[in-house]
Amino acid sequence: MVSGRSAWRNLSSKLVYKSRYTRVYEDKVKLPDQTIIEYTRLWLPDFVVIVPVLEDNIVMINNYRYPVNRWCLELPAGFIDKGEKPEKAATRELEEETGYVSSELRCLGWHYPMSARGRQKAYTFLATDLKFGKVNRDKAEQQEICILPRNVVYSKLFDGEIKHSGTISALTFALSVFREEMKKKK
Repeated sequence: MVSGRSAWRNLSSKLVYKSRYTRVYEDKVKLPDQTIIEYTRLWLPDFVVIVPVLEDNIVMINNYRYPVNRWCLELPAGFIDKGEKPEKAATRELEEETGYVSSELRCLGWHYPMSARGRQKAYTFLATDLKFGKVNRDKAEQQEICILPRNVVYSKLFDGEIKHSGTISALTFALSVFREEMKKKK
């Protein structure tokens, strides 16, 4: 129960599709008014999004996204491997996609990117004190490193040029940290 309201009750669940990164379930669910419905639910692995800060710049990537057939300006991100801690995944993904290693990694929070369809969590990390290491991307990742001034990144965000939801959420999480930094500088 949530806040005194009746919860939906799962009567049965059937796996209808499974791949490495996706599972689709058809659930039979009883609503609080006793109506029974079919509900499609997804399982997707949790993931991390990293906001890498290099002085007053943010390290981003131009990432080719096959489903939308376009290049998208994004922050480095990736799935958390089974048994892996989010912090470890953030460290790994940051280096794989950008070549940077951070000695100061801070979790800014997490959210459900698609709570209407699944329990997947997206963790946001702020990475500072960056040193360049070695890029080691997956073969299917077509990416270009793009280092932009923080104000340019936020202009692109507020102008609607950034379309990747994980990047939008992560930049929103980071905004409060950046605002605090600006207050301290005054």
